[in-house]
Amino acid sequence: MEVPGMEDDQPVGFLRRLSCAGVPQKDFLLYPGLNMIGRKSDSAVILPFPFISRLHAFIEISFRTRKPLLSDFGSLNGSSLTRTDISLDPLVNYPLRDKDMVFFANVCCQYHHLGAPQLPGPQGALPFLETPRFPRLEGPQLQGSLLGEEPNNIEGPVEKDQRLNGRDGNSDSDADVSEQKNFDQ
Repeated sequence: MEVPGMEDDQPVGFLRRLSCAGVPQKDFLLYPGLNMIGRKSDSAVILPFPFISRLHAFIEISFRTRKPLLSDFGSLNGSSLTRTDISLDPLVNYPLRDKDMVFFANVCCQYHHLGAPQLPGPQGALPFLETPRFPRLEGPQLQGSLLGEEPNNIEGPVEKDQRLNGRDGNSDSDADVSEQKNFDQ
């Protein structure tokens, strides 16, 4: 019996082959049924490495529940789930969870469930080009930004022995600065 509204031709998840040995990262869609993993060109997940068996493993996704199960075919170099920290026994089904890391021999992959809820906030490290950039702040501007205050709009280097007031305006707070070095020289 089919679950209403679920199409068999729609992917349920994907397996991300992380970049290794000069081969770039690649995503492979996973569908309900049997998804073969190995060197064979007709596999759902093609791992083109000599230490991967032609039929290395498979992920079976139930048509009814959409739950993925991972099994090793008895491959020569084996498979493992990092959360169990053990090698998978051949032809034994292991449930896969969203973001599980799987090793086929020494090729690292990560399972992703499509439609899994995203947690708020950043999801791992940002690439360098997407990292937020902040304007360069110096002296009193830096102090104010660290304290959550508006910049004092003081221009030029701070003279030696010039004291800056802290948050509450009194000069003996932790934010006092007695000397400022100009590192741009």
